[in-house]
Amino acid sequence: MHDGIGGNIAAIKMLVDSMLMLPKKDPAVLFEKLQYLEQLIDLTLVETRRISNSLRPELIELELEEALPKKLDRLAQKTGATTQFYSNKTTEKPSERAAFSIIKSCSELLDHLQQRWDLTQVSIILLFSNDSLSVELTDHTAPNKHKNKMKISDFPTIQARMIILGGDFNIVNNSDDTGSVTTMKLPLNSKIIKH
Repeated sequence: MHDGIGGNIAAIKMLVDSMLMLPKKDPAVLFEKLQYLEQLIDLTLVETRRISNSLRPELIELELEEALPKKLDRLAQKTGATTQFYSNKTTEKPSERAAFSIIKSCSELLDHLQQRWDLTQVSIILLFSNDSLSVELTDHTAPNKHKNKMKISDFPTIQARMIILGGDFNIVNNSDDTGSVTTMKLPLNSKIIKH
């Protein structure tokens, strides 16, 4: 990793430093250096993607309809909570980026719930439409065990992931403080939105 990404980042830094030190800002020289800089950044992105793909959990390799029930089964084994999964699986398939984002986000939410509350029931509903993928994760806890309400700000990574991919993320707490409903919605063909 140090030779690939580390070497590329060091080269990018040196190149930027040399561009800033040019006594005369010759457009041709700057353009040539910028082209080289772009190539280094592209190589770094490819190497980063290769490394991150090799480190992805096994659940990411599964289809959504396989990965999410497995995650719920693990949660049930650890907590004793009853779990349910429903999907209106259609022929529509989400982009790899959308599927990865949903699996990662559900994993983060379930890990958070497991660590903080006495769960009694958790369900995930996965709904496909022609152009979007919606997830509803509902949790129930023992009465008076849900002391701190869940907030979107508790999950900055999920929030950022949804914004970047043009999706929505929301949490609504039950009025009796015995659980919450978390919703996420992404376009089926989610791509990174550039601002």
